[in-house]
Amino acid sequence: NTYTVDIPLTNKEGKVLNYDVHMYPKNEIKRGAVDLVKTGANEKALAGAVFSLFKKDGTEVKKELATEGNGHIRVQGLEYGEYYFQETKAPKGYVLDPTKHEFFIKTSGTINEDGTITSGTVVKVEVQNYEEPNIDKKINGNLEALPINPLTNYNYDIKTLIPEDIKEYKKYVVTDTLDNRLMIQGKPVVKIDGAEVNASIVEIAVEGQKVTATVKDFTKLDGKKEFHLQIKSQVKEGVLSGSEILNTAKIDFINKNDVIGEKESKPVVVVPTTGIIELTKVDGADKKKLKGAEFVLKDKNGKIVVVAGKEVTGVSDENGVIKWTNIPYGDYQIFETKAPTYTKEDGTTASYQLLKDPIDVKISENNQTVKLSIENNKSGWILPVTGGIGTTLFTVLGLALMATAAFVFFRKKFANN
Repeated sequence: NTYTVDIPLTNKEGKVLNYDVHMYPKNEIKRGAVDLVKTGANEKALAGAVFSLFKKDGTEVKKELATEGNGHIRVQGLEYGEYYFQETKAPKGYVLDPTKHEFFIKTSGTINEDGTITSGTVVKVEVQNYEEPNIDKKINGNLEALPINPLTNYNYDIKTLIPEDIKEYKKYVVTDTLDNRLMIQGKPVVKIDGAEVNASIVEIAVEGQKVTATVKDFTKLDGKKEFHLQIKSQVKEGVLSGSEILNTAKIDFINKNDVIGEKESKPVVVVPTTGIIELTKVDGADKKKLKGAEFVLKDKNGKIVVVAGKEVTGVSDENGVIKWTNIPYGDYQIFETKAPTYTKEDGTTASYQLLKDPIDVKISENNQTVKLSIENNKSGWILPVTGGIGTTLFTVLGLALMATAAFVFFRKKFANN
């Protein structure tokens, strides 16, 4: 290369010739600056993204560069040359972007921490992140816990917010594996923004207790907001009452940058709600326990209750006891279908009087175990359940009769006087 150098022949005043001229070459390295801005949807600045800065050949220049609240990373004093930023940690709730964001420093420039350019030109680098898929699970709308009777339908709703860049995804699978104490009812469905979709868009597979929903056509989800997998289920019969049955769902995905991710929902819980009815059959006179009384349990519609495929009936044992378990919460009536027998003084066998009216019972969270003492009489009035409304009724009637008799007695006595 050819350079032109101007050499002064005289001193500053121009009166004295310079016979000796000394030249000292000095190398000055040109340096520039870069301003990276990290944004999400709607150009929202993202804090907490961490980057490393490399030269083109892979030499690391700086590391642990984190975006502040304004989403910027500013670096100056960079020699002329080619560089790239690479994200090492994504902001919370966003998918990591491992892309090499390249730039070229070829002009000098300086920049303050507040973004003010103090000299020259500053290179701009823009990096956008997309939110990572999340997953949420609820029961019957928006519940996280549900007490429910066995063999009663309820719904699981697994929701994910569809990523903005879903059309470029390579995998998007929602999976829910139900507890063995549960039964899937019917066929699960997937709804996108409230509209059910077919298998060409999302394919559903059921294998035993496992339900998977796999996206097949990502372009059909572009611009959509919510993905819902809905599963109808029941608690099996015979499951221990009050036992908590937890359940979660998960999502597996691969985005356009081949970032592999998995997220799991918070657990939700269903609790089987059943109770116990225990009857004790006794003689109304001497309270002796009576064997052989037969009863049946009916629901509020008059149908015999069925538990574990069997009708709820019973015969009192030698202790006068009938015990029914795993009775779902609800309102019921107990009917006596056959009264016990006894031996009369002459050696013949006779039956106790059959209860005339059914006995109302309720199984609930606050009344999970119902114990009843049921009296039978050999003759006379039929006595209902001890402590029930029938006892009160008979007491009131008895008092009324006594009051009437007393009134008549004193009236006659007054008339005679």
